[in-house]
Amino acid sequence: MGTIYRFFSDKKYAEDFLKGRIRLSTLEDCRKLEEDRGGDPLDGFLTTNVKNLTINWNDEHSKIILKNIPSINMETSSNIRFVDFNFNTVLNAHVLCFTKKDSGYVKSIFGKHGVVIHRPRELYSKICKIMADYDLFFKGAKAGSVVYEGHSHSVYEDNSIQKLGFTKRKSIFENEKEFRMVFFSSLPVKPEFIEVGDIRDIATLY
Repeated sequence: MGTIYRFFSDKKYAEDFLKGRIRLSTLEDCRKLEEDRGGDPLDGFLTTNVKNLTINWNDEHSKIILKNIPSINMETSSNIRFVDFNFNTVLNAHVLCFTKKDSGYVKSIFGKHGVVIHRPRELYSKICKIMADYDLFFKGAKAGSVVYEGHSHSVYEDNSIQKLGFTKRKSIFENEKEFRMVFFSSLPVKPEFIEVGDIRDIATLY
């Protein structure tokens, strides 16, 4: 992970962030905020398209494909054929959003008071540890750059489901150059403040 930035509308929020008081949003919360500015109501929502597929429950290739269709129970289902079928998946997750690029465009949206995280992997590890202790339904986490290609992926594409929470519409959001940390849960989540301790050894005001 390279250097990443987070911008705030108020300097106090940036200072609180450095003290380790971090607000985790949710993808549902992000969808509502972004829709207000003509944004992306499908953020964290994945449509998996199946044109013509027969599942053999003993076939290893079929098992790989099934990772992209989480609504199917592999243990209880029999062989089945899908024709022109769509599977919709909505992610339950907390999210912490950053940008990989300092720009006037990003500041105009999120605010001019910035924090630069020099060692984001350490911040990510701190939050993962807190979430594992805090959320009984914590299912792990993932960090990475957002891909601006929309939300519809083929079931035949390896690990298509892994893109969930990391895709957005190119036409509106590409200039944000977003980097995300996503913390998965088995149940719906709400925005939360967490305390990870002072992080001024790995981040500074910008």
